Amino acid sequence: MTRTTMTRTAGNASLVLLAGTLLALFGAETQLASTVQAQRPAINLGQGIGIRIENSANHDSGSPVGQIKLVVNTLLDTNSAGPFVVTLEQARRVLATASCEAQPVVYSGEAQDGQGYLSECVTNNIPAAALRTNAPADVVIAVVDDATDARTEIYRGTFPVIAFSDWTGNDNAGRPVHIEQRALRQDSFYGVGFVRQYIADEIGFSYVDTQNTGDLPRESAMRCRIGTGEWRAYEASHGARWMQTARNRAYVGGRAHEDGPETIVTQVVSFTSRMPIAVAGRDRTPSAGSSMDGAWTCEFRWGGAGTRVVAREFRFVVRSGYIVPHAIESQIASGRGTVLVAIGMNSGAMPVIFDPALVRDTVAGRRLTGATAPLVSTMPGRATNPSFTVPRGGRRRR
Repeated sequence: MTRTTMTRTAGNASLVLLAGTLLALFGAETQLASTVQAQRPAINLGQGIGIRIENSANHDSGSPVGQIKLVVNTLLDTNSAGPFVVTLEQARRVLATASCEAQPVVYSGEAQDGQGYLSECVTNNIPAAALRTNAPADVVIAVVDDATDARTEIYRGTFPVIAFSDWTGNDNAGRPVHIEQRALRQDSFYGVGFVRQYIADEIGFSYVDTQNTGDLPRESAMRCRIGTGEWRAYEASHGARWMQTARNRAYVGGRAHEDGPETIVTQVVSFTSRMPIAVAGRDRTPSAGSSMDGAWTCEFRWGGAGTRVVAREFRFVVRSGYIVPHAIESQIASGRGTVLVAIGMNSGAMPVIFDPALVRDTVAGRRLTGATAPLVSTMPGRATNPSFTVPRGGRRRR
């Protein structure tokens, strides 16, 4: 009896050991699958997304013809180089394509784990007229599996198309020759602020703006306060990136119309400052702890002392020293180490083109459902559109 019991006990122990091994293997496989899932590439909106159409003229036919290409820059949450495919589409028809690899993000000579950068990913040229103005265009980013060629779409943004012209001179008969050109309207980026944790205690604040030039004032300042408390100044450096320029040149009434309102420049403007608070996801512990918790307002201002003008106002809540993501992130994922926050505009420093419907109902090219963009200032009652001079007569090259 004892021997039999011992044999059964040993057999049961073997079964338990086998089951434990299988469970461990299954658990490891599940954990691996979760890790793979977690590491799938994703867009990081820490600096917005750099989307622009570049215009040129093709002279191969002997006469200038307008042509365009799409250029994309964006941060990625990934350890993979890709490849990534960027497409310009309209009505689900692919017009232009690029294949690019993600570059490592390097701070102080050290590559950052889990971060990549899609830098100047440029599509092939296509005729400008191929991108119609009576329908929006889609900018799509997908990652491709080298083994299966399967594409996984990680971003699709929808943007209205702007048409403008470039006067290239007159023909032999003295008639002005214009070629078609294009740009993408990016109002959907106006209604939200992008905040990202950089190395150490540096935090970057970014917003998208559209003006008649891409020039930024040399002097700027940043100040913040908690609730209705006193303002505190923070040293900050500012800059701009990813400029899209739509410069209309039309020869009408015996003269060239260009510059001024004939030019609109869209770009990402950023302020970077060392702060005692932090954004979760980048292994940064806020030096203030919870001592500076509350509702924050930060103003970014242009100009010197006594003449400063507020460009943008960022509003957010700090809890346990960390900036709390806005509720809009339930629909638009911001990415690791990044948060989306409410933004306010000065009525005297508005973008020169502004469509309230686009700003209210879309963020980063994506339509919202049952929510609106977190713009806290009053919007204009009607859209402000480009006031380009339209060529009349002459010859128009498509």
